[in-house]
Amino acid sequence: MQQNPLHMDPAPLLARELVQLDGDIVCLQECSQDAFVSFLSPLLSVYNYDGFISVKTNASRVIEGPALFFKRNKYAVLQRESKTLSKELLENEMFTDLRASLNSKWPNLLAEVMPKLGTMVQLAALRDKQNPKNIIVVANTHLFFHPNASHVRIIQVYVLCHLVAAFAAAAASAAAAAAADVSIILCGDLNCDEESGGFTLLNDAFISKRHPDWKYAATYSWNAETASECEEAAEDAAAAATPAAGGSAEAAGGAAGAAAEVEGLDLELPVSVHLKSSYATTFMPFSNFAADFHATLDHIFVSKNIQVLRTLPGVSLETVASEGGILSAFFASDHLSLAADLQINKPNLI
Repeated sequence: MQQNPLHMDPAPLLARELVQLDGDIVCLQECSQDAFVSFLSPLLSVYNYDGFISVKTNASRVIEGPALFFKRNKYAVLQRESKTLSKELLENEMFTDLRASLNSKWPNLLAEVMPKLGTMVQLAALRDKQNPKNIIVVANTHLFFHPNASHVRIIQVYVLCHLVAAFAAAAASAAAAAAADVSIILCGDLNCDEESGGFTLLNDAFISKRHPDWKYAATYSWNAETASECEEAAEDAAAAATPAAGGSAEAAGGAAGAAAEVEGLDLELPVSVHLKSSYATTFMPFSNFAADFHATLDHIFVSKNIQVLRTLPGVSLETVASEGGILSAFFASDHLSLAADLQINKPNLI
């Protein structure tokens, strides 16, 4: 989370927003461990929440990661896990074929780039105390950002969704004796707008090898510039619109010129993770606005058996433009909150 340009303490604004939204399930990203321990947990405990944080494995400047809270009077935790996407990609047997494909096309991606990414996913299986037959699997994450790493986010989405599918299947198996139904909520700062490959894969459950977001896969590398534009400074990098995958404008021009020649991978998600966006019928002009950059990067995806009753609307560009961005005296973060009222209508097959 960026520092407030007015040097104001964002805590009162954040506290007010969380309490007013009064969500049964709350998913946060870029939450510092200190803020979780000294501020959020004590505050939200008063309002009947329990929660946990998953600190990124490569956290350097700030010890932070996603944090997940839920109302303890409404849900019981059946299982929870924290996983590092890159570690799972590199070591989990379910990705053996993907590793082989990546190594044959872009060996640098697995050898150099992925091991440096500490992106975490939080997974929690929550049983509805009022309707014990309903189990909700929640996945909360914050995907990697670099302007030339859209292909990395595609792969992260693929790995993420397979992990969610496996976790949900385990939850369904454990709950089989109770004849419970398992539904999925996947949300977070995905650093993917609606034109991106990552969003396409999540929304359509498939992405073609010819999608333009594969274009930098052959040229993207990890260097000092890349490291300085890691997840903790994602939107700054977007605003700056850094041009080069390899660190120079000339290299960027070459990569862009070769974009049409880059062939990626055809990827498909498991049937249990064929999801829909909660905001599919709600216009959200942006969820992040910083300097001269704005886009909808944050999303809530849900199982198709979940009915979206209503969503929290966004704000107009005019509302925040005069403040120079979202982060101001009126908003606690450089991202807008997303929220949805959801209803499980029928069994979901996992």
